[in-house]
Amino acid sequence: TGVIAYFVKANSPAAIAGLHADDWIKEIDGVEVKTFADAVNKLAAIKADHERADFVILASRGGETSVLRVKLK
Repeated sequence: TGVIAYFVKANSPAAIAGLHADDWIKEIDGVEVKTFADAVNKLAAIKADHERADFVILASRGGETSVLRVKLK
């Protein structure tokens, strides 16, 4: 399960954290991501929280799983 990161904007917080295009996003902030809509909804909620400093993505690339801390501030 998860969603594929189709595009990661250069120099974005996610890119700086280490997310690459074609990575499988398995979880966002400890919540399993099963569909594209799940990912969009979770990221929208994170973006709406202006006090938030960071969030965590569990991503998989080439059989390796990584925890990426995305810093927003």
